[in-house]
Amino acid sequence: MSGNTTSAAPAAADLTTVKGPGHIIQQDSIASSSTSITSSILGYRLENGRTYHKYKDGPVAEYHIPNDASESDRLDLQHNLFLLTLDNKLGLAPPNAPNSKVKRVLDVCTGTGIWAVDFGEEHPEAEVLGIDLSP
Repeated sequence: MSGNTTSAAPAAADLTTVKGPGHIIQQDSIASSSTSITSSILGYRLENGRTYHKYKDGPVAEYHIPNDASESDRLDLQHNLFLLTLDNKLGLAPPNAPNSKVKRVLDVCTGTGIWAVDFGEEHPEAEVLGIDLSP
């Protein structure tokens, strides 16, 4: 996790979604379950011993939330606190009901991905997509 930024061409991925019994399998040409657009996404800013995403780096628009292991632990703890607060439910909206038949779910600001993984396990019929600035 150095502060060096590298420029690379976007990774080309030929994604195919295959529906199986109770799950979605995503196959691509580089045999990975996730693909970053460019390797420069790993060029983090180091400040006070913490790493930060370099999205729109600068004094006006820098991203102020760390993306290191301590932050991942905090996000996972927060998820577990929400589960305790909500009686082990992932949310209170109708799509979170165990008997709901959701087809697609978009989790924006996914963080560690723990909510998206839990939702996918609870709703195997759903295609869950999680998006975040940091991998």
